[in-house]
Amino acid sequence: MVDCIDECIQCLVPVRARQEGLQCDMCGKWQHRKCNTGISGADYWTAVKSGISIDWNCNTCTYTNEPTSHPVDDPATPAMEHEPHIPAVEQESSIDDPPDLPMELEESLDDPAIHNNELQPESEITFQLFEKGTQRGRDKLLDSHGYTYNKKMQRSNVTYWQCTVRPKRNPCKALVTQINEKIVKNNVLHNHSPSTGSDIATKVTLRVRKVATQDLFKPASAIVDDVLLKEMGNAPCPSLPKPEHLARIANRQRQILRPTEPKNLKFELDVNHIPDDFLIGDVSVRERRHLIFATTKQIEHLTKAKSWYIDSTFKLCRHPFTQLMTVNAFVRTEDHAKQVPLLFVIMSGRKKSDYRKVFHEVLTRLPNEPSVQHIPIDYEKAMWNVLPEVLPNAKVKGCLYHWTQAIWRKVHEVGLQHAYTHDDLRKVMALPFLAEADIDPMFERLSRQATTYKR
Repeated sequence: MVDCIDECIQCLVPVRARQEGLQCDMCGKWQHRKCNTGISGADYWTAVKSGISIDWNCNTCTYTNEPTSHPVDDPATPAMEHEPHIPAVEQESSIDDPPDLPMELEESLDDPAIHNNELQPESEITFQLFEKGTQRGRDKLLDSHGYTYNKKMQRSNVTYWQCTVRPKRNPCKALVTQINEKIVKNNVLHNHSPSTGSDIATKVTLRVRKVATQDLFKPASAIVDDVLLKEMGNAPCPSLPKPEHLARIANRQRQILRPTEPKNLKFELDVNHIPDDFLIGDVSVRERRHLIFATTKQIEHLTKAKSWYIDSTFKLCRHPFTQLMTVNAFVRTEDHAKQVPLLFVIMSGRKKSDYRKVFHEVLTRLPNEPSVQHIPIDYEKAMWNVLPEVLPNAKVKGCLYHWTQAIWRKVHEVGLQHAYTHDDLRKVMALPFLAEADIDPMFERLSRQATTYKR
């Protein structure tokens, strides 16, 4: 049936001799069978094998030559004869008829306006291409109606774009064909509504990614705020991701540029990924290594602070490091004071020699003698032994939060959760609120009141 080569009137791709094609009976133009012809593959090949021609018209010829429906008098049909008027027969009734009432017209509501339901000519669709506009960094195509497409297939100078809304159960089959620089939309309609503001959302996302790679040390949340102020107008944009999602996009983009995680402690620091004057110490204790970070402004505040709040966490560190130690202090601005972190130490060990070497290195970086007088810390024995040596003028105190946390962990360990709610056991957590001279006597008193369970 296909004995010549012509251009498909639907996708504008040539119909080759070995492809399934149909020729319009009216205009003689060719179209691929799969390009919305309505002919199944089984019917097509049955006709080919039987040598039967398929009567088929393209959509253009079908719509153009559709007969218009107008009432036309058929001369062959005789006119209906008028029936003679038969007067109504008066029927007798035992009930008196009601008297005739004058007819009153009630005022009704205004009739609704009749809308013009005629199809308006569709405005010309324009397309916009965004390089690396998808989440995976691939090209994205947007049309002026708000639909988005990603690249499905590319053959020489022809590119096929498919709608991005493609769930497993009912994927949208709308396609767009691009031949060189010309883009043609197929007749397959979308099975969903367009996304309002898709172009703005794509521009914002691309801008966030670009700024995140240009300024590696600017917080992702600050980048998102700046981009939204510049790119967003007054109109709402439902397609725009949430600010926290945009911040994640920025961090994921930076993750690609970051160096790989070290496998051991014998690695070289890439200073290109560390802000200037932020790394103040690289301390080694035998086979262990510790990195100290602080800005010049943070060191100034740390020197003036009268209280250092030292804490450690283990969840934020990866091998080969074991913990992140931070030193916090209150920073006052006019009438406001806030506790902020001023020193960060990534450590690979927790022995006395490790803490001693780290704090000696920190003291050498201070411009003056520290003004610290109080140091609340957790209950790590090695740090309790080292701090009085390196800072003899400061008084080391236990942290109330870590005290209650340690007591509660022990309660769970020995299985006394129920007794904690009904016994004097919970009073142990309140011991730090007593005067220093009353703590030991009260602890002895609680010990005597404690119940000893027999096994």
